[in-house]
Amino acid sequence: MTANKRYKIAITGGIGSGKTSFSDILRSLSYTVISADDVYVSLLEDNDFVLKCSEILGLQPIKSGDRLVFDRASARKIVFSDAEKRNKLNDFTHSLVYKKMFEKWEASNDKITFFEVPLLFESKGEGLFDHVVVVVRDVSERIKSIMARDDVDEQTAIKKISSQVDYNNLPLDRHTIIVNDKSIFDLRSKAENLISYYTKTLI
Repeated sequence: MTANKRYKIAITGGIGSGKTSFSDILRSLSYTVISADDVYVSLLEDNDFVLKCSEILGLQPIKSGDRLVFDRASARKIVFSDAEKRNKLNDFTHSLVYKKMFEKWEASNDKITFFEVPLLFESKGEGLFDHVVVVVRDVSERIKSIMARDDVDEQTAIKKISSQVDYNNLPLDRHTIIVNDKSIFDLRSKAENLISYYTKTLI
């Protein structure tokens, strides 16, 4: 523990794992959670960013007055089926997203700040944080969650999972693992226990 140190804690996990539910619980406990997805959405308000992302995927941006709109529906299909284009897009976007997230963090004075980063390991960003929390869930439950949330069939849900890193083959022993295998109330209890641990050991 270092006096006056502020801590950056990443929350990650595969699609359908429940990391967003976990993040929402932390927010309900009055902790700041900076979302990489929210930052990405804000970047899509910038015409130059939209144009570059579109060029990488071979898409034409949609014109709306003076604004360029990213064709997210078409982009989603491409990134889940074309690994090369997905990697090129990620290489471009990740550094900007981290930059914007840390600017938000620097503007605050919270002792502990959480960052929801879905593609933490894909972007090799774990070293940017003091601690990493990984939310894990049985793959069958992840598939059910994706199908219900995105209104897609089982094969599409499996394809989405397969487009990300395999968390079962990652060296996660140095990180904190949250197993999402019961109810939302159990997940809240695990969030409260995590907060208790951090406040006792970090602050």
